[in-house]
Amino acid sequence: MFALLKQWFTSATPDERQQLRPANILRWPSRSTFELKMRLAALSDEARYTKVQERRILKRYQKAKHRAAERKVTEPTWQDEKLFYSLRRTRTVALRREMRHSHLAYGCIHGRSYELMEQSCWIAPDWIRIENLVRQFSAGRDERIVAQRTAEWMDTAKEKISIKPQVPREKKIRANKKEAP
Repeated sequence: MFALLKQWFTSATPDERQQLRPANILRWPSRSTFELKMRLAALSDEARYTKVQERRILKRYQKAKHRAAERKVTEPTWQDEKLFYSLRRTRTVALRREMRHSHLAYGCIHGRSYELMEQSCWIAPDWIRIENLVRQFSAGRDERIVAQRTAEWMDTAKEKISIKPQVPREKKIRANKKEAP
């Protein structure tokens, strides 16, 4: 297939080649887009592995705490608990944030609308981070066109974004108590 395309491109006139390009008959992902897709897969795998390690450390901590309670000995070391919360924070804050922005950048590069990518959100994404990722993984393309399309995508996304105001937990509890008879 590639050999036929290469042969056709080398034998075709520039006008014939130009006519083929807008049609996008065979649109292969660029290497940098593939790298972004691999980055998303790697972040997903890292999150899964981190969760497995969290569970392992939590079980070890809980067993040690239970044994300490039975034998009336000193509490287990706080290092397991500290490591558990460190892993959880890494997974739930840093990895999720990076996965979200990478996912939105991937959608922006492929021309998917923001509404398809996120139906609702509580926190607005970091638009500068998305723009940097799009620029980084759009290597080899015309920078002006990439910047223009990215700006258009971000403008439409900012218009359509529906960030729901967060109600503090205390007010929710008070509201529920007032409603109850």
